[in-house]
Amino acid sequence: MQLWTVFRKVLFLNRTLGENTTRKTNAEEKQHQRENFLMSRIQQVRNKHKGMKNDNPVRGNRRNKYQMPQDIMTLCLI
Repeated sequence: MQLWTVFRKVLFLNRTLGENTTRKTNAEEKQHQRENFLMSRIQQVRNKHKGMKNDNPVRGNRRNKYQMPQDIMTLCLI
């Protein structure tokens, strides 16, 4: 029975010590929230730009993007 009480006390001590070491201060918690907010904002903006990129009517690779259409090129040659 005595061994059991010692075991319980050790468990309780471990739990309280663990709580004390993992608890954050108020400033750390605010900093963490700020970082999370900024990361989510950056992700939102990135996703928005991804959507814009997909709406681009010009298909194909970037090299073709700024080339003139082929029929206009033939008109210029004539």
